[in-house]
Amino acid sequence: MEHETNQDAVVFTGENGEDITLHIVDYFLYNGDEYVILTDSETDDWDEETDEEEEVCCCCEEHDHDDAQEDEEPEEVDVYVMRVEVVDDENEEFVPLDPEKEEEILAYAEKFLNGDLPEEDY
Repeated sequence: MEHETNQDAVVFTGENGEDITLHIVDYFLYNGDEYVILTDSETDDWDEETDEEEEVCCCCEEHDHDDAQEDEEPEEVDVYVMRVEVVDDENEEFVPLDPEKEEEILAYAEKFLNGDLPEEDY
């Protein structure tokens, strides 16, 4: 799979020639190797609260509008983790994970995304 990078996105060319755009969420180091977390969503706020203003209802009835929002299922997002290989000062390649290490790297990436790692581990 070939890819082009933009600051926040990577466009891969799939096996059938189709473009697949993935967005860069973050980079992390694990056992001396650099990895990238990619997603097919444009959302950046993995664990951050949104600061949107509360909507005001004009229907003149006392009720809680939060109930409707709680029932909505969150958008399903595919997340990918790839190893970063530096080609030169300006270029890097994203390569698939070693199948023998995949499970432990994905577990570490999940902890990283959830903020469950001590800051010195970043």
